[in-house]
Amino acid sequence: MTITIIGAGNTATVLGRLLQQQGATILQVYSTTATHAQQLAATVGATAIDSLASMETAADLYLLSLIHI
Repeated sequence: MTITIIGAGNTATVLGRLLQQQGATILQVYSTTATHAQQLAATVGATAIDSLASMETAADLYLLSLIHI
């Protein structure tokens, strides 16, 4: 299964690691903050993106991990 993670906070990090450990391939990590996307992407072996226009459309799953306060 291929996954794009939208969000790069604590929840996204935990889910990304667990999914990768279960054999999923994390394709991309999106965050509006490039540094946050890069940190999580490095952890799960993915590509970091900070533009929705750069998002791949071939993932099996798009995981939203966002918080609104």
